[in-house]
Amino acid sequence: MPLIRKLPQKFLGVLPLYTGVELIMLYGIINRMSGVYGLLSLFTGHPIDFIQWVFYLSSTLVLVFYIIGFKQVRQPSMNSFSLVVLVYLLDTIIGCLFTLYFVWFWFAEQSQQSTGDSTIPDGLTGTPDFFDKKPIDDKDEFLAGASATATAVAPKHTHDDVLTSKKNLGVNAAKAIGSATGQLVKRVAEDLESQSASESYELILTIGLTISTTLLRFYFTLIVLSFYKQLVLASKYDSRFRISTSVTTGSKFAIFMNKLELKAYSILNKLV
Repeated sequence: MPLIRKLPQKFLGVLPLYTGVELIMLYGIINRMSGVYGLLSLFTGHPIDFIQWVFYLSSTLVLVFYIIGFKQVRQPSMNSFSLVVLVYLLDTIIGCLFTLYFVWFWFAEQSQQSTGDSTIPDGLTGTPDFFDKKPIDDKDEFLAGASATATAVAPKHTHDDVLTSKKNLGVNAAKAIGSATGQLVKRVAEDLESQSASESYELILTIGLTISTTLLRFYFTLIVLSFYKQLVLASKYDSRFRISTSVTTGSKFAIFMNKLELKAYSILNKLV
């Protein structure tokens, strides 16, 4: 009994399956061209890690099967098309795993950037220099110096006038510093709020696109499997669509490929 019993009979509900498979294979060809361009980085000297190297190499290999499948949609061969369908199915599963890896890698990079932005630069650590100056221990010495300075600068003012003027100056300075600090805190809060909103928007957009493309890929896989099932049903009445166990040439590569095709045919018949 097949594992997948319910399959779509039309592509997008209106188009025939072979048209959908053509579009799916064409989309796969365009998508997997990234593997070829990725392998060019080996010649340009651009550094890539092991996971990226495996991804680009597998994309290039899958590209060959997609081209074969695109050419055979109108006149399919059960042997080669069975292998193409199985490759598409495996590519869907492996592609989801790579998607999870790249999503994790992206979130890790974003987390590192956020941590780096929240740290205090080395130049801003510590206390300002004027806090390190030695304080005046003798209060009488400080008052005598302040009084002498005030008398020299404004000899007509009394000692009480000088103290009152200094008191008013301190109050005004405190108000100015408080106002500037309030404006600075408000501006920093607005910048952080704007940055947080932008990061949230990017996060929602990334997750939405990832989920949408994954669901679309699974739908494409069901379309390809449904088309394959129709070929199997047609093979009961038309010998052109029947699987061939014989090999036209005696080369080892042809024998190996025929074994893979028969294995793919057996696996897919268990699924659909």
